[in-house]
Amino acid sequence: MERTTPPIPTDLDRRTPATVERSVELDLDVAAALDAVVRPELLSAWLGPWSTSGDGATVVTDDGVTRVVSDVARSGDGVRWSWAPAGDGTTSEVTITVSPLDDGRSRVTVREVRAASGDAGAGAQDAGVALDGLGWAICLLALEIAAAARTLAVVGAA
Repeated sequence: MERTTPPIPTDLDRRTPATVERSVELDLDVAAALDAVVRPELLSAWLGPWSTSGDGATVVTDDGVTRVVSDVARSGDGVRWSWAPAGDGTTSEVTITVSPLDDGRSRVTVREVRAASGDAGAGAQDAGVALDGLGWAICLLALEIAAAARTLAVVGAA
């Protein structure tokens, strides 16, 4: 019997979705996890180089894209912002929440939703979120590794 392989997509079958949500459980208490998602120097460790200036913030994500961050709003359980690639009007909104687990650890959940086409620049209706599920999974893995390293450093110092 001859095996056939499916055709390789030649169009935009690899578009990113309009919404992505990913979570990770960390060996950090809620306060330490909140620090990791709101402090620029800690965001840089797992999301990408984050810099702030009088005009706002930018981050260079793992895919090498510089994203302009705006409308940053901190809350008691996390942070929320809008971002778009520099020079592009395609925006999406990122919400990161931290919740306690029964064992004293915490869960960090990231949800990114692209802006409605009427809220963003031309072509936004065809755009997906800035980071797809794999991109966020990689970022959260980096956060988990950073959290484990921090936990090991604290335990080692005791």
